[in-house]
Amino acid sequence: MFCLPPPSPDWWHDHTAIIGLLTVLVMAVQAWILKRQAKILGQQDQRLKQQADILAQALEMSRNDQRAWVGALGGVSLSEIREGIAPAGNATIKNSGKTPALHVETHVICRLQPQTEEFEAFYPPPEAQEPPRSRMVLQPQTEQQLPFRAASALTKEDIDDIISRTKILYIYGKVSYADVFRQCHCSTFAYRIRLFKTEEGKLTALGYILDTYNEAD
Repeated sequence: MFCLPPPSPDWWHDHTAIIGLLTVLVMAVQAWILKRQAKILGQQDQRLKQQADILAQALEMSRNDQRAWVGALGGVSLSEIREGIAPAGNATIKNSGKTPALHVETHVICRLQPQTEEFEAFYPPPEAQEPPRSRMVLQPQTEQQLPFRAASALTKEDIDDIISRTKILYIYGKVSYADVFRQCHCSTFAYRIRLFKTEEGKLTALGYILDTYNEAD
């Protein structure tokens, strides 16, 4: 007796195909979920970074409000300038902040040089300074005078050259210190001194602030 072969099962009767299709669907859902989670985590991470930046800025503003701020106050005062005497005087610094300035170190130099030479602030090593550099704590809203003296006495020619501006007398300095948050800072100041002779023949000195080497952080 002749029999026809049984009909082939439809695809939904094929368990292997169904399992494969379900596997693909599950993997697709998992991929979507992971992608969604990654997006959410990325947004959360971005928000956390923004909050951290805001907190860091607020902390920096608070530190700047409370920290020490040390800088030169006004100009410089000179003792009598005349032939045969090394120029000497005082510079004044002030802590205008709300907390003490710690480990304050100062350098003040008086230097005469030709007008044709470009001025550059140079600070000798501590052992070569005269008078020696100071190290102190400067309390809030407190001023401190810093004495200085040139390395050599002025000659008559030096005085004439300063008056004619052939030579320039510079007084400059640097103040290094730490605030109560243990952050280090530095301030600099620089002045050019001009001499004028009065009708009575006396010398008058005036200080002019330079455009450079007057900075603070």
